[in-house]
Amino acid sequence: MTQTPSTALNSFRQIGKILGAHGLRGGVRVRLFAEDSSWFKKWKIAELVSGQDQQRQRLTVASVRSLSATEALVHFGEVQDRNQSEALRGAFVEVPSDYFISLKGEGIYLSEIQDFKVQDALTGGALGQLREFSSNGPQDLLGIHLEGRRYWLPFVPEFVLKIDFESRILHVFVPDGLLDIAELLPT
Repeated sequence: MTQTPSTALNSFRQIGKILGAHGLRGGVRVRLFAEDSSWFKKWKIAELVSGQDQQRQRLTVASVRSLSATEALVHFGEVQDRNQSEALRGAFVEVPSDYFISLKGEGIYLSEIQDFKVQDALTGGALGQLREFSSNGPQDLLGIHLEGRRYWLPFVPEFVLKIDFESRILHVFVPDGLLDIAELLPT
C-alpha cells in the first residue's frame, strides 16, 4: 500500500467510509455518502484517509458491487485477508474527482458547480459563491456564502434558472426573505 502525507495535493472526492471487513479474502463494506453509483464502472483507484494525522493510502480497486443503495462491497488489490481489511475500518474513501464530470445530456454532479459565483437572474446582482452542499431529504441544498453569512437555496429548477459552465456562474431566483434568515459563518 502506498502512503502519502495528508498535505499532498490531490484531486479526490470523499465518497464513503469503510464500515468493516466482509468475508475472509479482504473485502470491505463501504457506506456510500450518495445513492448514485453510476460511476462504479470507472472505479480503478481509491485513497483511504484515516487517523488523526489523516494518513493517506492509495489502493487499486480489484472489484466492487452494490450491496444496497448506500452500501458497496469493495475488494482492493493490496488487501488479501480479513486481518488487513479489519485494519481499514473507519477510514474514509476518496476517489478521483474526474469520476464526477457529467457528459452532455446527463444530470450534473454537484461537485461540478462548487465555487461557482451566484447571481440574481433578474438583476444580475452578486448573491455570493456556492461553497457547500447539503440535503433536506427530497432535494439537494446549495450552501451559498455572502459577506460572512450562509444561506441555503434548494437546487430545484424554480430557483436555479441557469448554470453557465463557461463563466462559472449560477443564475438564480432567491425567494423574498431568504437572505434575511442567512446564518453567520463561524470565524
